[in-house]
Amino acid sequence: MAVHFPVGLVGKEKYGVRPASWHDVAEHVIVNVELSMFGKGVLLMTKWDVHLNASHSRPDFQPLEHLVGGRYLGEIARLILIDGIHNANLFDGVVPPSLEEPYSFDTELLANIQL
Repeated sequence: MAVHFPVGLVGKEKYGVRPASWHDVAEHVIVNVELSMFGKGVLLMTKWDVHLNASHSRPDFQPLEHLVGGRYLGEIARLILIDGIHNANLFDGVVPPSLEEPYSFDTELLANIQL
């Protein structure tokens, strides 16, 4: 996650080596606040989020990343589709072979569908 901060809120030592002229004109800076570790026990998780976390090679590591990261959004959508197929007779209850493999529903495809 990144935050758009006024330059004066961040100590000059955090900017590394920059010419004085940069500090004279810069008003804002984008700061990576590394929030991917946030969320465990704080954010609400759906049953699909819980499933993704439990089946991940590093469960509970970077919980916010699992909830909103591009690597995982396609997998969450796949899990929701599988659930709909099994429990709401979506696609006449038949799981398409292309959805059987974990992470086979790419987030890029999800983004293209959204467009």
